[in-house]
Parts: sequence; structure tokens; C-alpha cells
Amino acid sequence: MTQILESIEVRWFLSADDRNVPSLERLFDTAEDVESRSDFYAPTGREDLGVKARVSAGAPARIETKYRTASLGSREITAGVVGSIERWSKISLEVAEAERSPIEQAWRKIGKRRRRRKIAIIDDHTKEIGADDRVDVGCSAELTKLEFKIGNKVESEWTFGFEAFSTHAAELEAVLVASVHHVLGDTAAFLLEAASSRGYPAWLTERFW
Repeated sequence: MTQILESIEVRWFLSADDRNVPSLERLFDTAEDVESRSDFYAPTGREDLGVKARVSAGAPARIETKYRTASLGSREITAGVVGSIERWSKISLEVAEAERSPIEQAWRKIGKRRRRRKIAIIDDHTKEIGADDRVDVGCSAELTKLEFKIGNKVESEWTFGFEAFSTHAAELEAVLVASVHHVLGDTAAFLLEAASSRGYPAWLTERFW
């Protein structure tokens, strides 16, 4: 089955010893949605296009193609938090078991341990909901530890981001901003800078290609 999703996102990539990480981890201490998996990324060499495969044992691989439709620039979303806001369109489909082997051999493997919180917008107010709850307007906040090989060495980094969704595209930016305030608050407890804010395709291009 093919799925198409429109979203607006802001994301940061942080070193393993970044000063923000311990405080960010505490924000996700009670997150119910915790997942460990490996994703495989095709070497597109482009900052506006990402192609990845989600591979799980005993299940068909899911290929996701993600392309940036607009870059809205860097903005201070809340005190001390500046990020590059981008619009993305994502198309996903399943591929047969037999097609997994070339993907696993040729694409870049990234191990992930992801923790996620889900926020809904109900009557113009933010409300935390369960990971499996379905709503028309909301946002996912995630903190993920990334592991990958450079030569024979295993390295790690972190990514922290928000992905807002809505049945009305005009609402997306407001949903994103409200969700950032919901998770991080309005005090300058974090220092997240534009220099570390980018989408996955830009990070992959800089890091590996």
C-alpha cells in the first residue's frame, strides 16, 4: 500500500556529548513510544531528497521517499531555540522480502533508538496523547540516538525534532510552534542553534556523501 504524507518539520543534530542531551533525555523519560531499529539510506547526495528503507525481521521492507517542498528559513521558536523550518512530502510503499538484500548491502545503515511523544491540538490547546491515538491535527516530538560506522569505528550522535501534521496545510506552522512550546516550555532551558538544525538528507550528505 502506498501512503502520502505532507508535513512541516524542525530538527537538530547533536554530538554525543552535547550539553542539551541530558536535559532532553529527561523530557522523554516517561515516553511510552520507544523503538529500536535500523534504517538504510540511499546515497542521494542531495539535501532536499531522502530515500530510506525501514527493515524489520519477518516483515516487508518499507521504502520512504521524502522530498522538501519549501524551506521557510531559520526562526527563534522559543527562548534559546532557533531552527530551520521545512515543508516535506513523503511517499512510502512496501517492497517484497526478496528485494531487501541489495538494500542492506548497498545503502547506509543507521541504527536508531527513538523515543517519541505525540501532541494533539484540540480546541486550540495542546494535549499529550498516546502514540497510537489518531487525530487530524498534531505533532510528533522525538529524541533519537543514532549509531553508525565510520570505517571500522562505531560512532553515535543524537537527533531531536518535531514533525507536525494537519488536514489543513495552512495550519502546519502554527501546530509546529505550539508543540515546541508544549515540550520545551517558554524559558531558556535549552540552547538549540540554527547551525545544528537541518533535515535528515542534509545531515546524511554532510556526514557520509
